[in-house]
Amino acid sequence: MLQGDRNFNDLARLTGKSSQTLIRWSKRWCWQHRAASYDKDQTAIVWKEAEKLQRNAHKEAVIRFQQTSERHAVSMANVAENILRITNERIAQAEANNEEIPLNLISGLLRSASSLSEQSRQSWANSLGVSEMMNMVEQEIERAEVQDVTDLDDAYDIPLDE
Repeated sequence: MLQGDRNFNDLARLTGKSSQTLIRWSKRWCWQHRAASYDKDQTAIVWKEAEKLQRNAHKEAVIRFQQTSERHAVSMANVAENILRITNERIAQAEANNEEIPLNLISGLLRSASSLSEQSRQSWANSLGVSEMMNMVEQEIERAEVQDVTDLDDAYDIPLDE
């Protein structure tokens, strides 16, 4: 009996040969060994492709994270700049009109601007770190050699001269 979905009766119907002839050929040409070797090679190919798809999906997720971090960094920097600009304009307006602005209000606005500015720098630094990490990972992937999982030399190839 052959492994998996393979069996001599189905093969006999498919080829028009007798089951006994196929069993004899199977023994003579080590079909079980060859089929197992073939299955092993095919499984290795499928795993390699699955790992490649997984790596690419992970890489795309990291790139999306980096782009989002950069957008957030720019947005926070813009908000911080707007707070500073509006605060400066309001102070200038208050001075021109001889108005007093509570110092705690100005202090709170400046703290908010400072905090947003710092968060922006951190977010930007994180996105740059992601970029450096991606470069290192890509270099490692290029250097990595695929391990040969076949311990048999094309055992499922049938010699043409016999």
